[in-house]
Amino acid sequence: MIDKAIQFAAIAHEGQYRKGTNIPYIIHPVSVGFLLQSIGCDEEVIVAGLLHDTVEDTDTELDDIKREFGERVASLVFSASEPDKTLTWEERKIHSATR
Repeated sequence: MIDKAIQFAAIAHEGQYRKGTNIPYIIHPVSVGFLLQSIGCDEEVIVAGLLHDTVEDTDTELDDIKREFGERVASLVFSASEPDKTLTWEERKIHSATR
């Protein structure tokens, strides 16, 4: 499932770059996935880490995540997603922390 999530995220983030750089965006979610794996998280948590920005930063819908990776992964992605990017950084992080 991890390989499938990497491919899914890579396609979803295709053409995106880290702010102010030429670094492909996919580097960020892959780094999150490696970090989660290194601290012993289970496969579904790692997959959610790989997919955590797909719903808020691409055309991917939460239902796509649920269909491809299951209810738990979709729930974890939802919890990590910021619903309104027009809010300040602090407001967005408070929202994410309270889910």
